[in-house]
Amino acid sequence: MQTWDAYIVLRSSPHLTEAGRDFTAMMGGTATTWTDHPVPPDDVTMLATEAVLAHRWGWRLHHLCPQPGTVAELAEAWSSGAPRPPELHVVNVLRPDRAVPSLHDYTALLCRAATDPSRLARSSTASDVLGSSQDAVDTADMARLLGDVDSARRLSADQATRWPRRYEPWIRLGLALRRPGAVESLGNPSDAVAAQSLAHRPEAVRAVYARVTAVTGTPPDPVALAAWIGVQDGAADLPGVPIADVL
Repeated sequence: MQTWDAYIVLRSSPHLTEAGRDFTAMMGGTATTWTDHPVPPDDVTMLATEAVLAHRWGWRLHHLCPQPGTVAELAEAWSSGAPRPPELHVVNVLRPDRAVPSLHDYTALLCRAATDPSRLARSSTASDVLGSSQDAVDTADMARLLGDVDSARRLSADQATRWPRRYEPWIRLGLALRRPGAVESLGNPSDAVAAQSLAHRPEAVRAVYARVTAVTGTPPDPVALAAWIGVQDGAADLPGVPIADVL
Protein backbone atom coordinates (compact mmCIF):
# COMPACT_ATOMS: atom_id res chain seq x y z
CA MET A 1 0.00 0.00 0.00
CA GLN A 2 2.72 2.47 0.97
CA THR A 3 4.86 1.88 -2.12
CA TRP A 4 1.91 1.94 -4.51
CA ASP A 5 0.48 5.15 -3.04
CA ALA A 6 3.90 6.82 -3.18
CA TYR A 7 4.24 5.79 -6.82
CA ILE A 8 0.83 7.28 -7.69
CA VAL A 9 1.82 10.58 -6.08
CA LEU A 10 5.21 10.59 -7.80
CA ARG A 11 3.69 9.79 -11.19
CA SER A 12 1.27 12.73 -10.96
CA SER A 13 3.82 15.29 -9.75
CA PRO A 14 3.98 18.43 -11.92
CA HIS A 15 7.67 18.78 -11.01
CA LEU A 16 8.90 15.77 -12.97
CA THR A 17 11.42 16.42 -15.69
CA GLU A 18 11.18 14.63 -19.03
CA ALA A 19 13.60 12.01 -17.72
CA GLY A 20 11.48 11.68 -14.59
CA ARG A 21 8.34 11.12 -16.63
CA ASP A 22 10.13 8.48 -18.70
CA PHE A 23 11.33 6.78 -15.54
CA THR A 24 7.89 6.67 -13.91
CA ALA A 25 6.43 5.37 -17.18
CA MET A 26 8.97 2.53 -17.08
CA MET A 27 8.04 1.86 -13.47
CA GLY A 28 4.42 1.58 -14.56
CA GLY A 29 5.31 -1.53 -16.53
CA THR A 30 5.98 -3.44 -13.31
CA ALA A 31 3.98 -1.41 -10.79
CA THR A 32 0.84 -3.46 -11.29
CA THR A 33 2.68 -6.56 -10.06
CA TRP A 34 3.29 -4.96 -6.65
CA THR A 35 -0.23 -5.84 -5.60
CA ASP A 36 -0.44 -9.07 -7.57
CA HIS A 37 -0.42 -11.51 -4.67
CA PRO A 38 -2.92 -13.63 -2.77
CA VAL A 39 -5.23 -11.64 -0.53
CA PRO A 40 -4.06 -12.10 3.08
CA PRO A 41 -6.46 -13.00 5.88
CA ASP A 42 -8.63 -10.20 7.23
CA ASP A 43 -6.77 -9.98 10.53
CA VAL A 44 -3.41 -9.61 8.77
CA THR A 45 -4.86 -7.01 6.39
CA MET A 46 -6.15 -5.02 9.36
CA LEU A 47 -2.74 -5.08 11.06
CA ALA A 48 -1.00 -4.04 7.84
CA THR A 49 -3.44 -1.15 7.42
CA GLU A 50 -2.77 -0.06 11.00
CA ALA A 51 0.97 -0.06 10.28
CA VAL A 52 0.43 2.20 7.24
CA LEU A 53 -1.85 4.55 9.17
CA ALA A 54 0.54 4.77 12.13
CA HIS A 55 3.39 5.69 9.79
CA ARG A 56 1.40 8.38 7.97
CA TRP A 57 -0.01 9.88 11.17
CA GLY A 58 3.40 9.87 12.81
CA TRP A 59 4.84 11.71 9.80
CA ARG A 60 2.11 14.35 9.96
CA LEU A 61 2.44 14.83 13.71
CA HIS A 62 6.19 15.33 13.43
CA HIS A 63 6.46 17.44 10.30
CA LEU A 64 3.22 19.42 9.81
CA CYS A 65 2.19 22.48 11.83
CA PRO A 66 -1.28 24.01 11.36
CA GLN A 67 -1.25 27.78 10.99
CA PRO A 68 -1.56 29.36 14.47
CA GLY A 69 -4.36 31.72 13.46
CA THR A 70 -6.57 28.86 12.33
CA VAL A 71 -5.79 26.88 15.47
CA ALA A 72 -6.71 29.88 17.62
CA GLU A 73 -10.06 30.34 15.82
CA LEU A 74 -10.95 26.68 16.24
CA ALA A 75 -9.94 26.71 19.90
CA GLU A 76 -12.01 29.82 20.57
CA ALA A 77 -15.05 28.33 18.84
CA TRP A 78 -14.75 25.11 20.85
CA SER A 79 -14.29 26.98 24.14
CA SER A 80 -17.35 29.17 23.43
CA GLY A 81 -19.54 26.11 23.01
CA ALA A 82 -20.09 26.41 19.26
CA PRO A 83 -22.04 23.37 18.02
CA ARG A 84 -19.71 22.98 15.04
CA PRO A 85 -16.37 24.43 13.97
CA PRO A 86 -16.15 27.45 11.68
CA GLU A 87 -15.74 26.59 8.02
CA LEU A 88 -12.00 27.07 7.86
CA HIS A 89 -9.48 25.50 5.53
CA VAL A 90 -6.76 24.17 7.82
CA VAL A 91 -3.47 25.05 6.13
CA ASN A 92 -0.35 23.26 7.31
CA VAL A 93 3.20 24.52 7.25
CA LEU A 94 5.87 21.92 6.53
CA ARG A 95 8.46 22.07 9.32
CA PRO A 96 10.74 19.03 9.09
CA ASP A 97 11.60 17.55 12.46
CA ARG A 98 15.30 16.69 12.17
CA ALA A 99 15.22 14.74 15.43
CA VAL A 100 12.28 12.49 14.52
CA PRO A 101 12.77 8.92 15.71
CA SER A 102 12.02 5.92 13.54
CA LEU A 103 8.42 5.85 12.37
CA HIS A 104 8.50 2.08 11.95
CA ASP A 105 7.80 1.22 15.59
CA TYR A 106 4.27 0.13 14.81
CA THR A 107 5.40 -1.89 11.83
CA ALA A 108 7.62 -3.93 14.14
CA LEU A 109 4.90 -4.30 16.76
CA LEU A 110 2.21 -5.27 14.27
CA CYS A 111 4.51 -7.76 12.57
CA ARG A 112 4.88 -9.43 15.96
CA ALA A 113 1.11 -9.44 16.36
CA ALA A 114 0.62 -11.00 12.92
CA THR A 115 3.37 -13.62 13.07
CA ASP A 116 3.36 -14.68 16.71
CA PRO A 117 0.18 -13.56 18.51
CA SER A 118 0.67 -16.06 21.35
CA ARG A 119 4.07 -14.55 22.15
CA LEU A 120 2.58 -11.07 22.02
CA ALA A 121 -0.14 -12.06 24.48
CA ARG A 122 2.56 -13.20 26.91
CA SER A 123 4.47 -9.91 26.68
CA SER A 124 4.63 -7.63 29.67
CA THR A 125 2.83 -4.29 29.45
CA ALA A 126 3.67 -0.76 30.49
CA SER A 127 2.16 2.65 29.87
CA ASP A 128 3.40 4.65 26.86
CA VAL A 129 5.93 2.16 25.51
CA LEU A 130 7.18 2.56 21.96
CA GLY A 131 5.83 -0.07 19.62
CA SER A 132 9.21 -1.57 18.78
CA SER A 133 10.11 -2.47 22.35
CA GLN A 134 11.04 -6.13 22.64
CA ASP A 135 10.52 -6.15 26.40
CA ALA A 136 7.07 -4.64 26.84
CA VAL A 137 4.00 -3.57 24.90
CA ASP A 138 2.06 -0.44 25.69
CA THR A 139 -1.12 -1.17 27.64
CA ALA A 140 -3.36 0.62 25.12
CA ASP A 141 -1.74 -1.21 22.22
CA MET A 142 -2.12 -4.54 23.97
CA ALA A 143 -5.79 -3.93 24.71
CA ARG A 144 -6.46 -3.06 21.08
CA LEU A 145 -4.53 -6.03 19.70
CA LEU A 146 -6.40 -8.37 22.03
CA GLY A 147 -9.75 -6.94 20.89
CA ASP A 148 -10.65 -4.94 24.01
CA VAL A 149 -11.60 -1.74 22.17
CA ASP A 150 -13.26 -0.18 25.22
CA SER A 151 -10.06 -0.38 27.27
CA ALA A 152 -7.93 0.64 24.27
CA ARG A 153 -10.02 3.79 23.78
CA ARG A 154 -9.97 4.68 27.46
CA LEU A 155 -6.24 4.07 27.91
CA SER A 156 -5.17 5.90 24.75
CA ALA A 157 -7.45 8.87 25.51
CA ASP A 158 -5.91 9.06 28.97
CA GLN A 159 -2.43 9.03 27.42
CA ALA A 160 -3.35 11.83 25.02
CA THR A 161 -4.51 13.85 28.01
CA ARG A 162 -1.37 13.15 30.04
CA TRP A 163 1.18 13.45 27.22
CA PRO A 164 -0.47 15.57 24.50
CA ARG A 165 2.82 16.58 22.87
CA ARG A 166 3.82 12.97 22.25
CA TYR A 167 2.75 11.50 18.95
CA GLU A 168 2.21 7.88 20.08
CA PRO A 169 -0.96 8.49 22.19
CA TRP A 170 -2.74 10.15 19.27
CA ILE A 171 -1.85 7.24 17.00
CA ARG A 172 -3.10 4.74 19.57
CA LEU A 173 -6.33 6.67 19.98
CA GLY A 174 -6.94 6.84 16.24
CA LEU A 175 -6.28 3.13 15.82
CA ALA A 176 -8.54 2.20 18.74
CA LEU A 177 -11.43 4.21 17.30
CA ARG A 178 -11.00 2.54 13.89
CA ARG A 179 -11.12 -1.02 15.17
CA PRO A 180 -14.01 -3.07 13.72
CA GLY A 181 -16.99 -2.90 16.04
CA ALA A 182 -15.58 0.02 18.04
CA VAL A 183 -18.60 2.28 17.47
CA GLU A 184 -21.06 -0.49 18.30
CA SER A 185 -19.08 -1.56 21.36
CA LEU A 186 -18.61 1.95 22.71
CA GLY A 187 -22.14 3.07 21.84
CA ASN A 188 -21.16 6.52 20.55
CA PRO A 189 -21.62 7.16 16.80
CA SER A 190 -19.54 10.35 17.03
CA ASP A 191 -16.51 8.16 17.67
CA ALA A 192 -16.56 7.24 13.98
CA VAL A 193 -16.27 10.93 13.09
CA ALA A 194 -13.46 11.31 15.62
CA ALA A 195 -11.64 8.39 14.01
CA GLN A 196 -11.85 10.06 10.59
CA SER A 197 -10.74 13.39 12.00
CA LEU A 198 -7.68 11.81 13.59
CA ALA A 199 -7.01 9.87 10.39
CA HIS A 200 -6.94 12.94 8.13
CA ARG A 201 -5.74 15.76 10.39
CA PRO A 202 -4.15 14.46 13.61
CA GLU A 203 -1.81 17.45 13.73
CA ALA A 204 -4.79 19.83 13.77
CA VAL A 205 -6.56 17.92 16.54
CA ARG A 206 -3.41 17.92 18.67
CA ALA A 207 -2.73 21.61 18.05
CA VAL A 208 -6.28 22.70 18.92
CA TYR A 209 -6.20 20.44 21.99
CA ALA A 210 -3.00 22.16 23.17
CA ARG A 211 -4.44 25.63 22.52
CA VAL A 212 -7.69 24.95 24.39
CA THR A 213 -5.75 23.52 27.32
CA ALA A 214 -3.38 26.50 27.42
CA VAL A 215 -6.17 29.11 27.25
CA THR A 216 -8.73 27.50 29.55
CA GLY A 217 -6.48 25.51 31.87
CA THR A 218 -8.75 22.50 31.35
CA PRO A 219 -7.89 19.73 28.88
CA PRO A 220 -10.85 18.88 26.62
CA ASP A 221 -11.99 15.34 25.93
CA PRO A 222 -9.68 14.41 23.02
CA VAL A 223 -12.29 12.18 21.35
CA ALA A 224 -15.05 14.78 21.64
CA LEU A 225 -12.74 17.46 20.27
CA ALA A 226 -11.69 15.29 17.33
CA ALA A 227 -15.34 14.54 16.52
CA TRP A 228 -16.19 18.26 16.72
CA ILE A 229 -13.36 19.21 14.33
CA GLY A 230 -14.48 16.48 11.93
CA VAL A 231 -13.38 16.07 8.30
CA GLN A 232 -14.33 17.55 4.97
CA ASP A 233 -17.33 16.04 3.21
CA GLY A 234 -16.35 13.26 0.87
CA ALA A 235 -13.11 12.44 2.66
CA ALA A 236 -11.79 8.98 1.85
CA ASP A 237 -11.77 6.31 4.51
CA LEU A 238 -7.98 6.10 4.45
CA PRO A 239 -5.79 9.22 4.26
CA GLY A 240 -3.51 9.57 1.29
CA VAL A 241 0.20 10.20 1.24
CA PRO A 242 0.85 13.80 2.39
CA ILE A 243 2.03 16.01 -0.47
CA ALA A 244 4.23 18.72 0.95
CA ASP A 245 4.05 21.22 -1.89
CA VAL A 246 0.26 21.56 -1.73
CA LEU A 247 -0.16 21.74 2.03
